[in-house]
Amino acid sequence: MLVGAAARDVLLVHAHGGAPQRATEDTDVALAVRDWDAFLRVHEALVASGAVIADRQPHRFWFGAHQVDIIPFGGVERRDRSIAWPPSASSLATA
Repeated sequence: MLVGAAARDVLLVHAHGGAPQRATEDTDVALAVRDWDAFLRVHEALVASGAVIADRQPHRFWFGAHQVDIIPFGGVERRDRSIAWPPSASSLATA
């Protein structure tokens, strides 16, 4: 699901014919996952596809020069609806 400023811009421009309020430098995508293992499998598959390059941040990828943040939700959320990256997330970071 597209979220963040890019989602706002798509809605304003394409649904209402307005102009974007400000330029956004990244694209934020929310991804429903069952658990952290599911997120790790998605991460690995994206990198293995060669379409994106992983960043030091476990949720950040680079599609060419464009930053894409994939924010997991669902089975990884705590009771207060927040998430905390598991210690193993550091293994996703690039050197």
